[in-house]
Formats: sequence, structure tokens, C-alpha cells
Amino acid sequence: MQILSVLIASRLAPSTRPQANGSLLVEAAIQSIRAQTAATRFELRIVIGVDQGTKIPAALANQDGVRIVESDGKTQAAALNAAARHIDGEFVSFLEDDDIWDPFFLEAAFAALNLKSFGFASSNPLEISEADRPLRLKDFPTMSGWLMPRATWNAVGAFDESYRWHLDNDWLGRLNRLDIARCHLIEAGAPRDWAATQRDRPEIAALLKHSNGKVELLRHSLTWPLVRRLLHDGSGIALINRDAGVKSESRDEYERLIRDYGCLPW
Repeated sequence: MQILSVLIASRLAPSTRPQANGSLLVEAAIQSIRAQTAATRFELRIVIGVDQGTKIPAALANQDGVRIVESDGKTQAAALNAAARHIDGEFVSFLEDDDIWDPFFLEAAFAALNLKSFGFASSNPLEISEADRPLRLKDFPTMSGWLMPRATWNAVGAFDESYRWHLDNDWLGRLNRLDIARCHLIEAGAPRDWAATQRDRPEIAALLKHSNGKVELLRHSLTWPLVRRLLHDGSGIALINRDAGVKSESRDEYERLIRDYGCLPW
């Protein structure tokens, strides 16, 4: 049986969803991994990277199939790199601790990889509220929708820990410099006409423009995206929007990315 390592960076923050009953954000993410329709076809290894010195609740530490590793820093990139040092098997995926997968995600993503021997698959996300209300559909290839053969991870390398906010853009920029074919999963009802796509889904146009022509769009059979991305006050996006200092750091990283890659990599 093939092995899939799912990497998560987490500060083990409590969930503020009304139905959470005191559970951690990451517990919903883990539950969504185990609920995958394709889960029985793979041996799933969930590796959670945490900040140095994080106290681990016993209920989480003792879960079968979950390994928690401490990073040597206090950033998302450091936590993910710590988790990546424990990758097992043939495939690697990522899930942010405040996001969840649709049960069909792995099935659709593996089918996409196998369609044309793609070296990387991603998915667009649906942003949701803490009450699970759909807010907006996005088309950025969020890290929570990444699936790849381990060989792709090895070729691109670890996250650059000098990035605090946009490590995913930098990693995608390095991916785009390699001769690795990519596919991006979008929902069945996404526009097919290019003029309509540019008008109604400009982020799809941005993806195709800023990925060095490496991405092929693939439609799955579901009405909604395969990744649910939670918007909440503790998220990085919320922090960037409300904190002037953080917003400045984010802007500086964007400018660095544009200098290094000629665009903002997607």
C-alpha cells in the first residue's frame, strides 16, 4: 500500500466554530483527512509541526497515525520544514490547521495526478465562515490543496524560512522554474469561455499568467471546491488586514517575490 504524508503546521489553537465544543482547530483538519473516500487506498501519515516549546495535549499526542514534531523556530515555514523531515512514502500533501478537505479531495487529486503524469496538483478553495457559511470562492492554489509525488518535493526543496507570510508563493515560484507539469482542480461549473473566465474569475487568469504556463485546469465533478478555507480573526489573512506592521511585512515580501521571479508566483 502506498504511503501519503500529510503535513500540517499548527499552533494548536482552540477552534471558535460554534459546533467545536472546545476542540482544537487542527482536530477538524485531521477528521477531514480520515474521512477521505480514498483513505483506505493509502497509508496516511499525518505529521504536525509545532512551534518550539509548544505544550501538546495528551488527547492529540496519543492519536494513532499522528506524529507531532517540534520545530526549531516559531514560524509556519519552520514548523512545516520540521514536519517535512519526517515524510514517509511516495506522496506528500499539505493541509493548514484551520482548513478542511472535502471527502472527495484525495480521490480527485490523485485521479488528476494520474491523468497525464502531472508532478503537482492543487485545488481552488471555498472560503467559509466559522458557522460554515460559504463566503467566497477563490482560485489561488492554496497550500491546503497541494498534492505531489515525493520526488517533486525533493526537487523543489524545503520552504524558505526567511518568509513569514508568503512562503507558499516562494515555493510555487521555485516549482515554476522546474520542468514539472502542474494541474489545478476547479469545480464543475467554472466558466469555460476565456472571456467569461477573465471577467468572472480573474484569479484563474492570474494563475495561468503567473505559473510560467505550467498549469492545466481540470474540472472535477463537484459543485463546490474541494478545500474549505476558514476565515477567522486568528488567521494570517485577518492579521495582515488589521495590523499595519504585519501588512508592511507582507508588502515587503510581495516586493521581494516580484524582484526574484518577475511576478507574484502562483
